[in-house]
Amino acid sequence: MTAVAIRDKAGFDYAGLDPTEAEQARGHAAWVRDTYGALQATTMETVAEIGLRLLQARETVGHGKFMPWVSSECGFSHSTALRMMDVAENIGPDQIRHVMNLPASFVYKVAAKSTPPEIREEFKAQLAAGERIYTGTIESRILEARMKAKRAKKRMRMSPAQIKASDARERREEAESERRAAESQAALAAARAVVEALFSRLTTDETEKLLELGKRARYRVADVVIERLGALTAADIAILA
Repeated sequence: MTAVAIRDKAGFDYAGLDPTEAEQARGHAAWVRDTYGALQATTMETVAEIGLRLLQARETVGHGKFMPWVSSECGFSHSTALRMMDVAENIGPDQIRHVMNLPASFVYKVAAKSTPPEIREEFKAQLAAGERIYTGTIESRILEARMKAKRAKKRMRMSPAQIKASDARERREEAESERRAAESQAALAAARAVVEALFSRLTTDETEKLLELGKRARYRVADVVIERLGALTAADIAILA
């Protein structure tokens, strides 16, 4: 994390709070500002701690005054504050230690309010069970859910004719997607068959040599294959590539 410049702004007007609330809010501000400014927010655990303080401060100063308070007292943007609050609220201190090795950008996506709760709960259940987290799969599900919600919102503004045309277009796109998926599976099956046939005709030493060359450059693997197995066609090599 690079150095963070705390913005020099006029202080928050605490006149609308009673003395106890004002003291609490100032304490939250000092802690958040010092922790963030000292670059201690380098782990999701610290991010969650800051988020928890921000949630407490929001209850103290009130929802209508919270964002002005963040701007004048904390020194970072509203979006940064919301991300940290989402982590504290939607991941929680009990689970946060389990995400230490996951990319921060991924954790923010899971914690975001726009992420469907069922996806987030499945993720947290996987964490609790110690299962391997496939970030790409989860991110794809989140993106798909967000796009679906966006389409549903757009659909509410459509006329019946526009809805009919949109449904037809989605059916065509779905059919095309299924066709491409089937072609991909067929190509994968063909490639596996070629690989199995290839390795069944190689000696152990030749197989080890092929694998070693494969670590260096794929085109060299093709050269070895062509030299050793002249029966392979250019199409076979293309599938392997």
